[in-house]
Amino acid sequence: MQRMLCMRDLKPQDPQGLSPDTVATLAGKMLEHIRTRPAK
Repeated sequence: MQRMLCMRDLKPQDPQGLSPDTVATLAGKMLEHIRTRPAK
């Protein structure tokens, strides 16, 4: 299993070919990451 790329390194083509369930899981992890970051 590959590690998730740093969010800054994600490109629009990275999720291509993933199943809808995988994309939904990735989106959930990204949103959780955003929510847990300290505010600037």
